[in-house]
Amino acid sequence: MNLFDDPVVEKRLLLHIGRSHSVGADTSQVSELLGEEVDWERLVRLAIRHKLLPALHSVFSTLEYGLVPPEIIQALETSYQQNRLRSESLAAEIASLKNAAGADGIQVLTFKGLALAQMAYGDIAERTAGDIDLLLHEEDIPGFLELLKLRGYHDPSSADGLA
Repeated sequence: MNLFDDPVVEKRLLLHIGRSHSVGADTSQVSELLGEEVDWERLVRLAIRHKLLPALHSVFSTLEYGLVPPEIIQALETSYQQNRLRSESLAAEIASLKNAAGADGIQVLTFKGLALAQMAYGDIAERTAGDIDLLLHEEDIPGFLELLKLRGYHDPSSADGLA
């Protein structure tokens, strides 16, 4: 079965929203699907599970007024702003870590999460991120772990605080 033919309208909506969001495609399919009976609670739960709340916000904010209930628009706006604050905080921490590592001669690259959101959408708030993804040269790991310890980071699963 083609995923876009799924009988559950909320799943089809998320597929079209994801595609519209990632490639800037026409949202007419989304508008058309919103004409069907939508279980808004199910749609939001699915969007949370698949980390598509920012996409839902971005696509729904471009649609004709009245297609999406105002309380859904407001909830998505609140979630989006919270995600923006979390993303900006993570981005600041990444910059700080990269600067500190650079001062110690350690090269750090970011990937996934915020780096992907910036590349794909031009805005770090367009993707949910809950952590920081970094790449290092293997020989730099001990020095970077020491830097993290000095900055107050710890790994609760290891005996000494960091693996």
